Amino acid sequence: MFDLALQSARIGQLVRQANCGTAIEFTNSCAHPVQIAIMYQDVSGQWAREGWWSFSSRETSTLQLTNGNTVSTNNARMYFYAEATDGSGVVWNGATRANVGARSLAMQEARSAGVNLTCNDD
Repeated sequence: MFDLALQSARIGQLVRQANCGTAIEFTNSCAHPVQIAIMYQDVSGQWAREGWWSFSSRETSTLQLTNGNTVSTNNARMYFYAEATDGSGVVWNGATRANVGARSLAMQEARSAGVNLTCNDD
């Protein structure tokens, strides 16, 4: 009976691991510090909007929610909006509108859970 309970617990753990998705990671390859907001499909298939993460110049990081969980997706398509926080006016945006908090943002599509922000003025 005890072995069956251990086996069942192990199967549950494997199922949770299989549904963990791919972690969303950003690299700020610019000389400007930035903040980022995203719209993505979480591992349960629900679309979520989250923001804001701050990135220093040349920083790479996996996004974490305030509860400590890694932001993950099973969908290769996501959207992001990023803006420099140093007053330079550098913005990464696109055609898809999404509300994040009190702001309506024009988000850019990404086809990968890994996004590299580059600047033309570096």
